[in-house]
Amino acid sequence: MSGELTARPKGTTRHPWDWYVEEKWVTHRLLDFVEMELDVTYLDPFCGRLHIPEALSERGFAHAYGTDLFARHPGHRLFLGQHDFFGDQRHLLEASGRLSIIMNPPFSFQNGKLVRGLAERCIRQALSIATHKVCALLPLKWLASEGRYRLFTDETPIGVWILCERRGVGQQGLRSWQDRLHVGRVGQTGCPALRSQRSAICAHVLDPSARESSNEGKAARSMKLSQSQLLMLRVSGLDVETGRGRGVRLMSARNWNTAYSLERKGLGRIEDNRPTDKNAASYFFANEAGTAIIYPEESRESQERKLAA
Repeated sequence: MSGELTARPKGTTRHPWDWYVEEKWVTHRLLDFVEMELDVTYLDPFCGRLHIPEALSERGFAHAYGTDLFARHPGHRLFLGQHDFFGDQRHLLEASGRLSIIMNPPFSFQNGKLVRGLAERCIRQALSIATHKVCALLPLKWLASEGRYRLFTDETPIGVWILCERRGVGQQGLRSWQDRLHVGRVGQTGCPALRSQRSAICAHVLDPSARESSNEGKAARSMKLSQSQLLMLRVSGLDVETGRGRGVRLMSARNWNTAYSLERKGLGRIEDNRPTDKNAASYFFANEAGTAIIYPEESRESQERKLAA
């Protein structure tokens, strides 16, 4: 499924660069239900006829632009020139401090050749550039692809909105997406688009700026932390003055084993008072690395205060 995602009607030819045009209402409808920041710059790196930047502009987004490998609409006020999204050079707009990307990327073909994993590559490239939301319009079938599985394992989307009833106009390799947008996350009961998968597409929305909120889950995967280890780090809390955790009293063999494992991973220390008094309480304290897993934003603020002092 990571190769060609859409069926080619018998007796027809496919555009060699996967240039299929979305109507402006698609972007308008998406904006009705996905909150987009007004104070960021928006880029469509596969802009074609500039429908996405035009729709954004019509909705009051003052900084919406497009680039493309080809000048399909030269002279347009929102077209910032030809640019290879995968090239060695970055476009000046891609270095914007506050950037979102909304795009209808190619998903199967480049220069007439099948490129496996193309859609995933487009989204990962956008995520490496954008500071805010990334929205990609792709066929519904992509949800069942290996590329989608790999991407969503690394990057959890904030939502997937289903668009359905696409009809091709069959002229000059163009295709319009028509009729309606079904609003709701994938898996919602009674979704009408799921009954017409053959003609449906999806708007996949991801937010790189929200990565820190999922930091705990990523740390658990990368460091192989168990739920009991995460719980102990969470209970240890955060002392904003020191950037370290407060004490967790160790009262059972299981607590001790968890604390020992976190100490071995360099995420905290054990204050063992038993040698001096067998009845004295012992504690686990998360260090700065441990608190950063559970409280990334607060830990960053603590570090900034230390540097300022």
